[in-house]
Amino acid sequence: MTILIKNCEYCGHEYVPDEYNAKTQKYCSKKCKERMAWKRQKESGNVRSKKGGYPRAIYIQLWMEARLSDNTAPCHYCKKRLKPERNSFVLDHKIPVSELSTREEVMNPENLCVCCSECNVEKSNKYSYEEFLAIKKETHGGD
Repeated sequence: MTILIKNCEYCGHEYVPDEYNAKTQKYCSKKCKERMAWKRQKESGNVRSKKGGYPRAIYIQLWMEARLSDNTAPCHYCKKRLKPERNSFVLDHKIPVSELSTREEVMNPENLCVCCSECNVEKSNKYSYEEFLAIKKETHGGD
C-alpha cells in the first residue's frame, strides 16, 4: 500500500489525505479549507473586508446621544422607540461600508447612527443617507 503525501494549497504543509477523498482533497484541515474559501470570497469582492466589531464605548456614546429620559432611543429614521437590549437596535452607516476605504472611516462614530433592524435592512446600500432620511420623513411625517 502506497501512502500519498500532498501539500496543502493554503498553508503549504505536507499531509496525508483522507483515503476516500485522496484525489480531490486540497487542504490539510477544515480550517485551511475555510480560510482559503474566505480568501477567495474576499478577493472576488463577495464579502465585506471591514466587519463591525465596534468598541462598546461607541454603542454607549451613540445610545446616550440618541436617548431621552425614558431610557429608550428613537430609530434615527422611523423614530420607533428602541430599548437598550441585545438585538433591539443596530448601528447604521450613513455612508455605506462599500464606499469607505479605511478602518478609521468605517469606525468613525460621526458616520454611525442608532436605528432599528427594519430600517437598516430597508436602507441597505440601496439608498443614500439623505434619500432614505427623506423617504422616512415623508412616510412618518418626520420632524
